[in-house]
Amino acid sequence: MTPEGKILNARLKLRKEYEYVADVLIYLRPIVQEAIGTMAVNAGDELMYNPKWVDTLTALNVIAVVVHEILHKVLLHMYRLPADIMAKIKNGSELTDYDQYRCRIHNYACDLQVNYMSHEIGTFKDLPETDFKPSSSGYWSHLLPSGKRITINRIGEKSLEQIYKELLDDMPEEDSKGFKSSGDHGPWVVCSGSGDGDGDGEAGEGHSLQEAAGDWMIRVAGLLTNQAGKGTMPAGLVRELERLLEPQVDWTGKLERFVEPICAGEYSFRRPRRSSWSLGVIMPGPDGAGVHIIAHVDTSGSMQKQELEQILGELYGILDAYPHVAITLLHSDAAEPVVTHLREVDKEDLNNIVKLNGGGGTSHRPVVKWVQEHNEDELKALICFTDGLSDIQHCFNELDGAVYRMLVLTRKEQIKKLEPHCEETAYLPCHN
Repeated sequence: MTPEGKILNARLKLRKEYEYVADVLIYLRPIVQEAIGTMAVNAGDELMYNPKWVDTLTALNVIAVVVHEILHKVLLHMYRLPADIMAKIKNGSELTDYDQYRCRIHNYACDLQVNYMSHEIGTFKDLPETDFKPSSSGYWSHLLPSGKRITINRIGEKSLEQIYKELLDDMPEEDSKGFKSSGDHGPWVVCSGSGDGDGDGEAGEGHSLQEAAGDWMIRVAGLLTNQAGKGTMPAGLVRELERLLEPQVDWTGKLERFVEPICAGEYSFRRPRRSSWSLGVIMPGPDGAGVHIIAHVDTSGSMQKQELEQILGELYGILDAYPHVAITLLHSDAAEPVVTHLREVDKEDLNNIVKLNGGGGTSHRPVVKWVQEHNEDELKALICFTDGLSDIQHCFNELDGAVYRMLVLTRKEQIKKLEPHCEETAYLPCHN
């Protein structure tokens, strides 16, 4: 069978056996492109392939690779590069060597996510040789040229951005080249119709990158609407598409709305504002009793360094906005929490105090016990930053009526299970 025949055969097979894949495959035009090493998609509507490489594959190999490329499209991978790189591509600016390095890492993260999903689809066993084949449990490990071993766990539970961040943190630039992606793919293609592998790039003549991204977002929404209810789409793919399409409410905004009435509500006419006399209207001033908030950070691996820095920034922002508020930071996994009073410690010093353990279990029962033992009149709220893989549902009920409770979770799938046990929940995605 000729390479062209194998591509056509794959399209026909997918139409019959994988309807949800075929629904978006119709938008991709097969294009012979010998400049690439294997098969690729770009930011537009092209499925590019090298006929010499396709000629070396079996019919089942071609089907697996076509599914692999389609998943890149429906997961919008080529539009999810780091924001500064996307801005350079849109503006036609040249990418630096460091930008190219991050593009490689991003491409590897995309391959890990897609190849993991191939297990559930059933095409994993037919993928050509690649260095990015995670196990069905979501485990992937590789020995780098420098002798360092890099490992990613729970791939199916993580967003693309989380996987990218872990790879970027653990894979030195000098070790990032020479990987064999799904058929020797390279970094995302910057220019349509050129490069080494799957790619981002110009969306096509007369079509901007923004328009192409918008078109594919609409197609993905249609795919989810038409196919999810039939029960034929893999559950992991449905969850990821729902995450992509659901409007995100910024967790910092939810945190602000949660603490504002708690903090601002502690005002009294017993101590009028000084400006009342000049205004001619008596305005309530801060109550001398003050407000105490407990913030707990789960250090068992839920948080990454950047998320911890964001959390601390928001907590110190609360202190700056409300001088009468005190925040006690607890950090722990399943052991007794370590206690830090934020007004007594500079933000810069906290990086050396709060240690992220990167694994292990989580229990919030020691946190609940600590709150109960320190439940003075000023204590108003408990805010927990966690992945939610804990015993919250079995111990937070012991705080009913004592304090307001808010959960900020890094795993969105835990929200529905845990939201009945607190007044507010928010999702903290891990960004690159």
